[in-house]
Amino acid sequence: MHNVKYYMKDFNSTLYKIIGLRIKEARHRLNYSQEDLAKKILISRASISNIELGRHQPPLHVLYDISSVLNFDLQQLLPTFNEVEKHISTNEYSDILKNISDLDEDSKKAIEEIIKNLNK
Repeated sequence: MHNVKYYMKDFNSTLYKIIGLRIKEARHRLNYSQEDLAKKILISRASISNIELGRHQPPLHVLYDISSVLNFDLQQLLPTFNEVEKHISTNEYSDILKNISDLDEDSKKAIEEIIKNLNK
């Protein structure tokens, strides 16, 4: 049962990182700054930054507000279970590669790229 706790922590963390990245991408498409978005939904710019970095888990109504201002459906923000799992496994491999001291940076990057392509 102990492993489930750690897996869920990784899953939740990854879930909110993906959501944050999607918000950031949508905001950039509209050429909005974090400050612009924050003013439109009446929260702080720091909150937008933390949401985009996956540090803050915003309430559902805030996600609705963000999706409304950025002109997209809330469902587009939410990754599938498989997308989150793939992201977790890709990051696990990246972490392992960072700890292998025998490989030069180019080799590590090449292996990481291969792993990313396997997960597509």
